[in-house]
Amino acid sequence: MKVLMVLSNPFRPDMRPYHEAQSLIKKGYSVDILAFDQKSEFPVEEIYDGINILRVRPLLKTGIFRVDYILNSFLLYINVFFLDFDIIHCHDFETIICGYIAKIRGKKAVIDIHENISANLFRGKLYYIVRKIEKMLYIPFDVRITVNEYLSKLYNATVIYNTKSRTWADFHKKTALFTLGYSGNMDKHKIGALSRLKDFRILIFTSKMKEGTENMIYHPFVRGMDYYKTISKEVDVFTILYDPSNFYVQEVYTTANKVFEGIAFGIPVITFDVGFNAEIVKKYKIGEVCTKENIVQKILKIRDNYEYYQKNCKKAYKDFNWEKEEKKLLKIYEGLI
Repeated sequence: MKVLMVLSNPFRPDMRPYHEAQSLIKKGYSVDILAFDQKSEFPVEEIYDGINILRVRPLLKTGIFRVDYILNSFLLYINVFFLDFDIIHCHDFETIICGYIAKIRGKKAVIDIHENISANLFRGKLYYIVRKIEKMLYIPFDVRITVNEYLSKLYNATVIYNTKSRTWADFHKKTALFTLGYSGNMDKHKIGALSRLKDFRILIFTSKMKEGTENMIYHPFVRGMDYYKTISKEVDVFTILYDPSNFYVQEVYTTANKVFEGIAFGIPVITFDVGFNAEIVKKYKIGEVCTKENIVQKILKIRDNYEYYQKNCKKAYKDFNWEKEEKKLLKIYEGLI
């Protein structure tokens, strides 16, 4: 059985599709990934850990991702028309037309909803109108899966968490320097939040390297499974940073990978008290929720009671591990055959 996953990013790799693909390959599926490489940074064709990857490079470039994607998305559509597959697995809203094309060809289609795209783009009454339209656009898919209960209720989708496996890296041992870790996009708010933590060493994982400061160190981009091995050795606390006053930001509706990385590898988490991230932190006591005013005190609390939070990570792992989510994924695919 051949599976085609479609991504609107270049697959560096994107770890959710990577783990899903690995689970399917282990079960005997053949998995190809069709990805959009906006900056032409990666090989057009590549085999990565048994996954066949075909990357589309843009013919027209503006430097703005969504514009470039819209201008060049027909390149993905052409490939979906002609590639050989039985099931298409579309990752996020940008790839839904690929799913429609697959349905026209008589193929089974899965939509994997990573985030609430409506919340990223709209506010107020317009947001609720667009969200209803977005929900209707997902209806033609045979299966809808998503990352947490918030999005599951919005889109009537099955939850497959972005959990990790403890077999992928060692359980963390507290470092002498006590290091905070951040990975992801860097915007003005997040840089500002990090800059307030002057008393801590901060390790920032980003593909956009910048000059560091005395306490903020930019770590070179780490690809794939090596990222887990790196964080499990070097990071003591994960920071999840966004503006809690902005209710419609993406992070409210999705779940940070850092929550599940922390659970798997014994790295406590600190986050603002909003959304699913905070729910897990509070319920399982794998870290602390904070405000802008008390974030330093909460980090010190984690530092001084580190074994307590690590024990709670071990307990939470019983509920949040990739082996459990893998079974759910494979059951979904069995229903499509």
